[in-house]
Amino acid sequence: MTKKVKRWVDASEAIEAYEKNIEKIINDKRRAEKEALRVDPIKSQKDIDKVKRYLYERDKRYYLIFVLGINTGLRISDIVKLKVSQVYKRTHVYLKEQKTSKTNNTKINASAREAINEYCCNLSKDDYLFISQKGEHLKEKTAYKVLKKAFKKCRLRGNFGTHTLRKTYAWHMNKTEGLEVVQWALNHANQSDTLVYLGMKQEALDRAVDRLNL
Repeated sequence: MTKKVKRWVDASEAIEAYEKNIEKIINDKRRAEKEALRVDPIKSQKDIDKVKRYLYERDKRYYLIFVLGINTGLRISDIVKLKVSQVYKRTHVYLKEQKTSKTNNTKINASAREAINEYCCNLSKDDYLFISQKGEHLKEKTAYKVLKKAFKKCRLRGNFGTHTLRKTYAWHMNKTEGLEVVQWALNHANQSDTLVYLGMKQEALDRAVDRLNL
């Protein structure tokens, strides 16, 4: 009888631990989504170039992370897990997004390709693109700390984090290509989500009211 009770207690504790883990995953996802809405894009090309110079002089890994992020729009969770074979001598980055499980096939433009070619020339195709000191892929938190420090050192005005890279990509694409293309690029379900993401919903409403002018 005692053994049965013990097995029941063990099972109960396992279920409780599982539920707590699920709750933590949900809360982490909510925090990430809130952070994505709060951070700012880097709107000035001058500021972008300043960050690129700072990172290039200090650590080529983070320089490439930054260049990839602002030119492909990939989330940091996907960037840190990339392997050399996914980007080196490729025209596109093809992967399944960690957050959404959607497939993503993003063009590697000239700016990203130049940075990739310089960085990857002596790496094995089976290597992680960004290797940690433990020989694993770089952790998101590590990238966050380094990039956050870089933004601070470059004296950028605003709230910046790792998601700034994706938002910078979207903001500049919207300027040249328009909202519909940004929606496709970000894999958003509708343009309303894209407006909210870019922090432009109120701006769009204000313009609409100005044009109405009855």
